[in-house]
Amino acid sequence: MKLEDKISRGFALVFLSTMGSRVASLLADLFLTRLLAAEGFGILGFGLVMVNSLALIRSMGVGEALIFRREVDQQSVDTALVLSVVLGIGIYGLLFFGASSLSHLLADGDPLQVAEVLRVLGLLVLLQALGSVPGALLERELAFDKKLYVDTLPAFLYAFIAVGLALSGYGLWSMVYGRLLSGLASAVASWLCVSWRPRWRWNWDRFRQLGGYGRYAAGAAVVSFLVVNVDDVLVGYLGGKAELGYYTRAYMLANLPVTAIAHVANRVAFPAYARLEGEGGDTAELYGRILGGVALLTLPMACLLLLLAEPFTVAVLGSRWLPIVPLLQALALYGFIRSLFSNSGPLFNAKGWPETVLKINIFQLGVLALILYPLIQRWGALGACIATLVGILLSAPLVMWYLHRGGAVGLRLQFLSLRPLWWPSMAMVTVLLASQYGLAAAGAWSKLGAGGVAGLLVYGGVLYWRERQALFQALSLVRGG
Repeated sequence: MKLEDKISRGFALVFLSTMGSRVASLLADLFLTRLLAAEGFGILGFGLVMVNSLALIRSMGVGEALIFRREVDQQSVDTALVLSVVLGIGIYGLLFFGASSLSHLLADGDPLQVAEVLRVLGLLVLLQALGSVPGALLERELAFDKKLYVDTLPAFLYAFIAVGLALSGYGLWSMVYGRLLSGLASAVASWLCVSWRPRWRWNWDRFRQLGGYGRYAAGAAVVSFLVVNVDDVLVGYLGGKAELGYYTRAYMLANLPVTAIAHVANRVAFPAYARLEGEGGDTAELYGRILGGVALLTLPMACLLLLLAEPFTVAVLGSRWLPIVPLLQALALYGFIRSLFSNSGPLFNAKGWPETVLKINIFQLGVLALILYPLIQRWGALGACIATLVGILLSAPLVMWYLHRGGAVGLRLQFLSLRPLWWPSMAMVTVLLASQYGLAAAGAWSKLGAGGVAGLLVYGGVLYWRERQALFQALSLVRGG
C-alpha cells in the first residue's frame, strides 16, 4: 500500500477507535458524575496526576525514538522493552513506599484512603511499561487497524466495569478498578496484535541511540505534563478534594470532545510526518491539511460548550454541579486553542527538533509558574482555568514563529488553513446567542436541544455554502480519503 493511502486509512481507523473509545468513556463519565460525589473525583484526579507523572519518567521517550528511527532491529526493541520494564518496576516501588507522604498534598483528603488509591492506581505504571513498546511498533508501521482493537476494547471494558461497580455501591473504587482492568486489557491487546516477540537482551549502543533522541522527547513530555497537571495539584492543595473534583470534571468535559479530534490527527501525524521526511514528502502540506481540518471540526464543539454550558450542566449532570459552569466556559476556549497547536509537536519531533517542543513547553510552564498560584488563591478552580487559558494564548504565537523560522510551515500557510473558520463561526455564535435569548424562560433540555441543533445546522450550512472545499478536506481526515 502507498504511503499516502496508509496515512489516509490511518486517519479513518484512528477516528473510529477514538470516537468509539471516547463515546464509551464519556457516557460512563457522565453517568458516574450524576451518581458519585465531587470529592471522589477529586481523589481520583489527584491519584491520576501522581501516577501519570511517574509514568512519564518511566517512558524516557523510548516509544517516540522507535517511531522516529528509519530502521529498527531486534536489539533496539529488546533494549527498549527491558528499559521500560525495569524503570516501571522501580518507579512503582517509589510510588508504593512514598504514597503516604504524597497523600498529604491533597488538602482535606483522608491520607490513608488517598495512599491506598495511589498504590492501586500505581499498578498502571507497570501495565503501561509492558504495553508501550508493542504499541509504539504498531504506530510505527501505521498498523492502525490493529490499534483499533487496542484502543477501543479497553474503553468499553472501563465503562462496563466502572458503571457496574458504581451501581453496586463501590463509589470511588469503581473508577479505580475500572481504570486498572482497562489498562490490563490494553497491555494484553497490544501484545496480541504485534508479531514481534522479545528476547530480553540489553545493548548499550542501542540504548545510547534511543536515548540520544528520547531524552529531548521525554523532557518535552515531562514539561508538557507539568503544564497540563500542575494546576490539578495546586487546586487540590489549596482548595481540597471537592474543588479539585469540580475542576477535573470541568477539564474532562471541556477537553474531551475537542481534543478527541486532535487526538485522531496526532496519533497518525507523528509516524506519517516521520515517513514523509524519510521519503522527501511534503510535511507542510499535510500539516496545513490537519490544522484546517481539526479547526473546522473542533470549533463547533467549543462554541456549543461555551454558550450552552449552563443548560448542559443542569440537564445532563444535575443542578448540584452548577459550580462548574464558569469553569467549562473558560476551559472550552483553552481546549479549542490547545487542539489547534497540539499537531505542531509531532511535526517538530518528526523533523528531529524535539528540543523545540521542550523550549515551548518550558515557556508555557514559566507563565503558569508566575500566575497560577496567585490566581488559584484568589478565585480557586476558576483561577486555574484563567491561568491555563492565558498560558496557551501566550504560547500560541511562539509555536507559529518556530514553525515559520525553521522552514517547516510558513505563516501564510498557517493563516490560510484557519481562514475558513471566520464566517461559519460568526453565524453559529449569533444563532446560539439568539436561541438562548429567545428561550430564556424554557427548560434546560429545551435550551440545550434547540440551541445545539440550530447552531450546528447554521454552522454546517454556512461552511458548505462558503467553504465547501475546506469542509470536504476536513471530512477526509475522518473518512480516509
